[in-house]
Amino acid sequence: MALKLFQQLAPAVAALKRALHLRRGNKAPGRFIKRTYANHAGTRTYKTYLPARYRGQSLPLVVMLHGCRQTPDDFAAGTRMNQLADEIGFIVVYPAQAPAPQMRPASEASMRDV
Repeated sequence: MALKLFQQLAPAVAALKRALHLRRGNKAPGRFIKRTYANHAGTRTYKTYLPARYRGQSLPLVVMLHGCRQTPDDFAAGTRMNQLADEIGFIVVYPAQAPAPQMRPASEASMRDV
């Protein structure tokens, strides 16, 4: 009976261990690069996290859209998505908000900064 219970709980225990490991402040060993995209509509900065194992191969891409008044750095630190990208193996992109919408209330900024 105890063995069966352990087998049922094993996946949850493993997930909890990974979550606790990330919460302890595991530093992501990959590269966090600031870039700019520009076209006729304007210019946007963004940050891209490339996991340590990245060597130019195709990897899944996760786009993280942060909230009003957050920066890509704040969002990356708060979510620890870079550490997860290293663990699982994907690229993360954090587009930055345009400076002007951050000064308005969140409801206006979120509607106009899309």
